[in-house]
Amino acid sequence: MSEATGPIVLLRQGELDLAIRLEHCLEVHRNMEITPVLGGNDAEGVINLRGELVPVVDLAAALGVPPRQSVLRRRIVICQWQTDRIGVLVDDVLGIQESSQELRRRPSTFPDGLQGFCLGITQVHGRLCFLLDVRALLEGRRVPSEEETA
Repeated sequence: MSEATGPIVLLRQGELDLAIRLEHCLEVHRNMEITPVLGGNDAEGVINLRGELVPVVDLAAALGVPPRQSVLRRRIVICQWQTDRIGVLVDDVLGIQESSQELRRRPSTFPDGLQGFCLGITQVHGRLCFLLDVRALLEGRRVPSEEETA
């Protein structure tokens, strides 16, 4: 099964080229303080985004690959699915691409850390790019209560 990907935000984590559909990306930040949370269901922690606590997941840790950038140079991509938000910590944000390439769904070719979080593979500038499923990232995490962050 395949479908057109439409506009995507290109990301890089380690050697992997990743993407998120533009419709799910709200903004990109760097140098934000991430507050660690105990029992955060695999979240790296939370950030305070204009008064709202947003969980942050580190793709390097989820994929089991070392980050290529220092903490200060990494980016947090704020994504939304319906009314829920999540921050995705990545090495770099490469830009927005209008992709007319088809999205191919071949789970057997997804890296182990992307199993369950990948919608499929597309090609961008001659390189394979894994399209992340924002809904799946959110379903595995939750926003901690204010007591947990205090």
